[in-house]
Amino acid sequence: MAGRVANGEVAGEIEAEPRSGMRRDCPGVCDDLAVDVRAEALRLVVAMLVLVGGLTAVRVIRYDGYTVQGVNMAPTLDSGDDVLVREDGAISPGEVVIATIPGGSKVLSRVVAVGGDVLVFADGGVVRNGVPLSEDYLVPGTVTDPPGDGTTRVVVRPGSVYLLGDNRGASTDSRDYGAVPLEGVVGSVADVWWWPAD
Repeated sequence: MAGRVANGEVAGEIEAEPRSGMRRDCPGVCDDLAVDVRAEALRLVVAMLVLVGGLTAVRVIRYDGYTVQGVNMAPTLDSGDDVLVREDGAISPGEVVIATIPGGSKVLSRVVAVGGDVLVFADGGVVRNGVPLSEDYLVPGTVTDPPGDGTTRVVVRPGSVYLLGDNRGASTDSRDYGAVPLEGVVGSVADVWWWPAD
């Protein structure tokens, strides 16, 4: 293509260059670009599916954070500890749960029995369905007193759980307010958050 200067004279032949990124003939190069674009699109689709799946799992299995207040579960959990609570799922003996008790307060205690279980308070310990509880989480020498009304045998109502704090001598638990309906159980403690000291 001939170039022109301001006075109309031909300045010489100028070779036209294609714009950056545009090629008239690209055998092999265009095919590679198409493959790269398809690979990136596939990676994007997979990443989106993983993200949607993760968000769905978080919604199906809900977790929430709570701060321990009081000495009910000492020394297992101390006042001020932050715990992560799983808010659904089956509840089993031995799990530490947050439950709403009569009057609307929330407590943190350990499930020692579920509906249909029979508890016997004897010799400073607890027997469930004829088998003494092995409670390694208690401070050695801990004495578990029976309920305040002097009852030494408790049959746990179906659809409920019986709760005891690990700090048996200073714990307010099912010995005081009775078994808690399962719908009153908020969830079980999944983890304890440890924050670094300032």
